[in-house]
Amino acid sequence: MKDIDNLILVTDFGGGASEASKIAVFVAKSFDAQIILVHVVETAPDPFTGLKVVRERVAMHLEKERKKLVKAGAPRVKAVLLTGNASDQITRYTDINEVDLILIASGEKEKSKVFQLGLTASGVIRNSKVPVWMVKRGAVPDIKKIICPVDLSDPSKRAMASAVGLARCFGAELMVITVIPPILKQYRGIGKLAADAERKYVLRHKAQCERFLLGYDLAGVKWKKRVRRGKPHRIVLKLIDEISGDLLVMGSVGKSGLSRNVIGDVAYKIIREIPCSVISTKSAQPMKVQIEKDLADIEVGFKKGNDLLAKGHPQEAALQFEWCRSKDKFYAPAWEGLSLAHEQTRAPAPRQGVPRYRPDDLPLALRQEAETAHALR
Repeated sequence: MKDIDNLILVTDFGGGASEASKIAVFVAKSFDAQIILVHVVETAPDPFTGLKVVRERVAMHLEKERKKLVKAGAPRVKAVLLTGNASDQITRYTDINEVDLILIASGEKEKSKVFQLGLTASGVIRNSKVPVWMVKRGAVPDIKKIICPVDLSDPSKRAMASAVGLARCFGAELMVITVIPPILKQYRGIGKLAADAERKYVLRHKAQCERFLLGYDLAGVKWKKRVRRGKPHRIVLKLIDEISGDLLVMGSVGKSGLSRNVIGDVAYKIIREIPCSVISTKSAQPMKVQIEKDLADIEVGFKKGNDLLAKGHPQEAALQFEWCRSKDKFYAPAWEGLSLAHEQTRAPAPRQGVPRYRPDDLPLALRQEAETAHALR
């Protein structure tokens, strides 16, 4: 999971802003991140009030909110006042600046009514390249249970990467849900053919799910998986209710047009119920550890590798040490780090402390090069 350095907290000073602020402080403290408090003034409220006057008044409210966040324990907070279309301005600011996450209040859903995703939230989800965290009204910062529905698609792969990282960081339990859709009607009611087809259909989906999960480093994460049959959105909503989930992480597919096409049909059906706070991911590398391949200083690269090991990311650490090795194959510390990374990757649980370097922990193809590097150290 990418370390969050900067997160945007969108505020309209209205309903839901309080919960969103609490979540923002919680995330900022967890990642030692900066909160960028953003409000967008779209137009002057009436033709007799100049935009300059409006901005001055809003800036005062924004500064009060900034001070509240600092008082609540946020490490660093800055306020930004923008003018124009809200969703466009927020996504443009995100693209220009190094922002890793956007938090926005979801609004309220009245009982027995379909939730209408607001224009700003809808536009941000559609256009944002970084994950968008919609905070449900009444949500609390204590994230204990994270739910991640996966359908083995690229969007769900990105969501899974984010969910694993968040579960590890927050010490939360991760529930991975795979829903097998109903079999085609054409196979129903034709005796043994239907039974055989359905059995193979289910087995194939389960096998694909197992292969999917093998692609993630789940060491140190308390997690479970559930495979269910039925309508995906109904199953997901039912499980969220059963386990009292705190956060739903799911992939989105950005498309122009109606709001239900913004994040995909299944995701839209889930979001309109707002069963809990939701993170929607769309970017190619969302909330995943970034491997700095262009570092000029090999010592800095080695330090990044050690930091990744300490945070429980052995696979990403191995890539960082590989980068150091590619720059100087006789740089012995990189071999030591690579050995530790491979050992932790194979370990069933996270290790305590830093074990000593053992050449046997390296793949056979790398062992001889490592021994040469240590001999020349």
